[in-house]
Amino acid sequence: RHVELFKIGKTLIADTPGFSALDLNFDKETLANLYPEFKDHTCKFDNCSHDKENVCGVKDAYNDGIIMATRYENYLKFMQK
Repeated sequence: RHVELFKIGKTLIADTPGFSALDLNFDKETLANLYPEFKDHTCKFDNCSHDKENVCGVKDAYNDGIIMATRYENYLKFMQK
């Protein structure tokens, strides 16, 4: 078995033969930091989690098609774990 990393722009993609699942451990408070496209959008509150708040720049960007739907929807899935 051989794991290989491929660099595409600033992103690394891992080819991990034999793995059918990947268990990621992170805390929900820092999850949004893993989504660089969220940083360009200002929220009303500094501690916005971008999921349940009524006034959220990230949710607005998602609704306006600025943030890819798959990225935001995956973020919400991680927040539920």
